[in-house]
Amino acid sequence: MDVDYQGNRNILDLATEASVDRFVFVSVFNQHLIEDLVRPRELFVRELQDSGLDYTVIRPTGYFSDMSEVLKMAASGRVYLIGEGSHKINPIHGADLAMVCVDAVESPEREIPVGGPLTSLSPRSQSSLFRCLGKPPR
Repeated sequence: MDVDYQGNRNILDLATEASVDRFVFVSVFNQHLIEDLVRPRELFVRELQDSGLDYTVIRPTGYFSDMSEVLKMAASGRVYLIGEGSHKINPIHGADLAMVCVDAVESPEREIPVGGPLTSLSPRSQSSLFRCLGKPPR
């Protein structure tokens, strides 16, 4: 709440005072499926929508940097699943996401869903990491 809501709220207040032309914010894709995890971010999105500023919310499906964390977990012998582990993602690289954000500055779109170029993966399908690492899945 301190960062995802209040920190962003502070930035929004400064942007409003400075009369910025457009506010671009990165949240998450399918936020309604993980509502408890992203509640502070989505509270902020609602405030951004009500702020009177021109805005775009970017909604990535996941990040490649998160995938390295999954690999580290698998190497340690355990990967955690949220729910049944069937929710699919196609992660985007940070550099690609940055380009989407730059393009959003001049976009008329209010929300932009974005994912990476790979076939969608579910956390359960990522269990093949265990086989690659020679570890039993847990």
